[in-house]
Amino acid sequence: MVKIAVPERDPDTGEADPPHLTLYGYASFSPTHRPTVREAVLEGLDDNLDEDEREVVINDETEELLWDYAGEHTEDFLRELSPFLTEPFVIQTVGYEKCRFPHVGYQYRVDPDGKIDHIQLG
Repeated sequence: MVKIAVPERDPDTGEADPPHLTLYGYASFSPTHRPTVREAVLEGLDDNLDEDEREVVINDETEELLWDYAGEHTEDFLRELSPFLTEPFVIQTVGYEKCRFPHVGYQYRVDPDGKIDHIQLG
């Protein structure tokens, strides 16, 4: 789910808090570069498959392998995003994995100059 919030203006001052983007889902923030994962699948692919089978196997194994690469491309993603920023971009995520406690929190911060900070909370 994606929600963009544009806060109402304060009637006394006329100012509003900056808009913010809220993303909600069932996975942690861990961008993965799908073409890189697909290349890894192609390297280990059996050559004895017909064309239809080959495409199904490539797609299925790519989806399966995405979790192994989760988070590996996070800093690359943030670094590529940095030239478009006019102020620091902060990502905060809190949750738990596989219904285990305690909750785990992370904060990523990327500055317009490409400097990235990563903090584990909790």
